[in-house]
Amino acid sequence: MQALEWEANFYKKYDASAVTRFKSGFGQFYTATEGFQSGKLAMVLDGEWALQYAKENVPSLQIAAAPFPGPAAQPERTGTSYLDTNPQVIPTGSPHPQEAFEFIKWLTTNPQICSEFATMITNLPHLQNVPPSPLFEDPNFQVFMKEAEGPNAHQLPQTPVSSQFSTNLATAEQSALLGESTAQDALRNLQDLTQQALDSSG
Repeated sequence: MQALEWEANFYKKYDASAVTRFKSGFGQFYTATEGFQSGKLAMVLDGEWALQYAKENVPSLQIAAAPFPGPAAQPERTGTSYLDTNPQVIPTGSPHPQEAFEFIKWLTTNPQICSEFATMITNLPHLQNVPPSPLFEDPNFQVFMKEAEGPNAHQLPQTPVSSQFSTNLATAEQSALLGESTAQDALRNLQDLTQQALDSSG
């Protein structure tokens, strides 16, 4: 509630329509014309993979990663983040499901391959103990490694309505930011929609 109210006050202070116009000038995400890489934004909340995009797109851009700050009254929550994955799947009807499974097993359980793959895509390795890589020594990348190992790293719950919830959450946030509803009303409506979806999912 407090976070959404803070966001809404920011939009109110600088005029929601002006902020919307400003954002409309951003280019495509993860390109040199996006808000952050083009220098129009001073900071952005993003994942470790964004480091490589910025390095490749704008080599002269000097950036530094930092943990997300906690509320003033709860400094112990600094570094709150969430962990996600890139799941490997075998499509129904695959002509070689066993071979596909063997490949996935090799890709996801081999520490050396895990280290190399993480380095290749600038992602945290999905295994905790892997061979070292120059990427893991990068001070910016280490910020994300420390957060992933910290007590404030969480996994978003996966439910039958998770995708719908994400969509509804974005709608609720937008409604509050543009002054179409209060933060409280927007989140109450989100809660009602989520409960309805859960009830319908059985």
